[in-house]
Amino acid sequence: DMKGNETAEQAAAKIAAAVNDANVGIGAFSDGDTISYVSKAGKDGSGAITSAVSGVVIADTGSTGVGTAAGVTPSATAFAKTNDTVAKIDISTAKGAQSAVLVIDEAIKQIDAQRADLGAVQNRFDNTINNLKNIGENVSAARG
Repeated sequence: DMKGNETAEQAAAKIAAAVNDANVGIGAFSDGDTISYVSKAGKDGSGAITSAVSGVVIADTGSTGVGTAAGVTPSATAFAKTNDTVAKIDISTAKGAQSAVLVIDEAIKQIDAQRADLGAVQNRFDNTINNLKNIGENVSAARG
């Protein structure tokens, strides 16, 4: 709930808290008059990332209210791809820690997918081996 008499800093803090509480793979962090955020969606069938965004929103601290009345404008250099490997994780800031959680979550999803594929192959091999054993036993029994 935002009120018209709130400062841009108060609005930024409320927005950051609401986004962080949403638990949808998005993080927002406020330090003074800047809101930083990270977001990561998933991958399509070919493994390409469908959405990976981080950015910054600069708020004019001399204004009151929210939205355009508060002077919230996107930064010209706001959008850049977030870290996509575990080796690049930096948890020294809240933004870095949130980004790290998203990167690690994606890495775990990839490992789970590979384990599922390997498990399916292993099951096929087990079934093939059992089938060959049964064939061998049946041939031996038929010969007498």
